[in-house]
Amino acid sequence: MVSEVRRVVGVALLLAWLAPSWVVAAGPGEVRPPATAPREPFVSAIVVERETGQVLFEENADQPWPPASIVKMMTALVALEAVEANKVALTDPVRISRHAAAMGGSQVYLAEGEIFPLGELLKAVLVASANDGSVAVAEHVGGSVEAFIERMNQRAEELGLTATTLHSVHGLPPGVGQDVDRMSARDLATVARALLAHPAARDWTGTSEAPFRGGAFLMRNHNRLLRTMPGAYGVKTGFTAASGFQMAAAAQRDGLDLIAVVLGVPGKGSSFERARELLEKGFREWVSVHPVRAGAPIGTRVPVAGGTRGIVRGRAVRDLHLLLPRAEARAISIEVRLPGQLEAPVAEGQEIGEVIVRRGDKVLAQVPVVADRQVKQAGWLSRFW
Repeated sequence: MVSEVRRVVGVALLLAWLAPSWVVAAGPGEVRPPATAPREPFVSAIVVERETGQVLFEENADQPWPPASIVKMMTALVALEAVEANKVALTDPVRISRHAAAMGGSQVYLAEGEIFPLGELLKAVLVASANDGSVAVAEHVGGSVEAFIERMNQRAEELGLTATTLHSVHGLPPGVGQDVDRMSARDLATVARALLAHPAARDWTGTSEAPFRGGAFLMRNHNRLLRTMPGAYGVKTGFTAASGFQMAAAAQRDGLDLIAVVLGVPGKGSSFERARELLEKGFREWVSVHPVRAGAPIGTRVPVAGGTRGIVRGRAVRDLHLLLPRAEARAISIEVRLPGQLEAPVAEGQEIGEVIVRRGDKVLAQVPVVADRQVKQAGWLSRFW
């Protein structure tokens, strides 16, 4: 065996408002300040890389918390997955019910009996945080709001969300006898990753302004990072008096695609600044490295003895994507291990070597290398000549 080796090429986050001493269990998965204590904010946060889900930063990321309107990420995800499964279509006409039209808070002022395409209503949910649109979408896709919420909770289990219990499609404060939605920063980051895998969702969450009802109404995205931060393209904001300000932010820059979730920030402006700080920290301190691409030729040609062809080339079976601190990225090495010669027959796709990425003596990742073609064994006469 012979090998070829070639080389490639913090600021501490202070959660100043984190005050866990007042956090008291108020029921399964719920937290709230005790009634006798002055109301103080609770903060949890996480930053992940969108493609891999690798966590770059987290602080109290598994604490259940009322997500407010960020719950609409799950509403949109379930609806888009129903579209993907051909159960509904974005062009479906949706008749607005009395229940949907009665929703207050953020809305696009739907009237009972109006008809809109499902895609337009989903855009209203993600651009304008439309509570009325959320109910209309749920009724159309699920048959009823209750059935749609059941599917949302089922999808949460499928995604492995451990701190999520949903009771609404919009995140509004619960009425008498109703329960509040609960999700953690980690769960919300997982939902954001799944949602942003849909191109339509990426377009909508990255839209700063959009017309509605034929231009009679202009929807304006509450996410001010879309207008102030280079590379920002999503995802969702939220607020209730009980939960504080929430932010799920996404931005892409220099090959990095990051999602930051911040929950329970006391001020609206502070929620955007906290999310921006987390994203900028990620862009500043981490780098995306793709040392190997699926199907790309690897190393030099490998001679084949006794075959109908004289050589094969190695190809990587999958992408090799690493997210590394910038200092570590400068110290990685890539080792290609291929044999000096192969004996026929060789099957196309037969494993013939590997690529290993190291930092010093530590193996960070490896990927098999396979033959790019078939080489049959030559007959005895051909081998003689």
